[in-house]
Amino acid sequence: MTRHRVRLATVGILACVPLLLSACGSDDPDTGATDDTETSAAEETGGGDDGATGEATIVIQDFAYGDPLTVAPGTEVTVTNEDSAPHNANDAGGAWEFDLLQQGESTTFTAPDEAATYDLLCTQHPDMSGQLIVEG
Repeated sequence: MTRHRVRLATVGILACVPLLLSACGSDDPDTGATDDTETSAAEETGGGDDGATGEATIVIQDFAYGDPLTVAPGTEVTVTNEDSAPHNANDAGGAWEFDLLQQGESTTFTAPDEAATYDLLCTQHPDMSGQLIVEG
């Protein structure tokens, strides 16, 4: 009888192992786990509230600039075209301008010193629009 109880206990424990292991891999955002597979089309690094300039990136993809990008004055902004068509990201008001970028090409410009919202436009595709917000 004791062997039978040991076997039943062992089977019961083994049946619970998958449940215990599945709890370790929770996708619940409250667990502190992060998903790094999805990134924003526009992202900033550096340039915190201390007035220091940093770097920022605008990625052109699917005929779009992504979400508006907020940077500090003087931030180095890299524009990368990951689309199959040529694009640029010029300022509608003329604060910066560059030639069309082919797929995989990048260029860099310095964000203006004047705090404002700058409208991005592609000279090749007038329906494209975006914004660079300079604050600081």
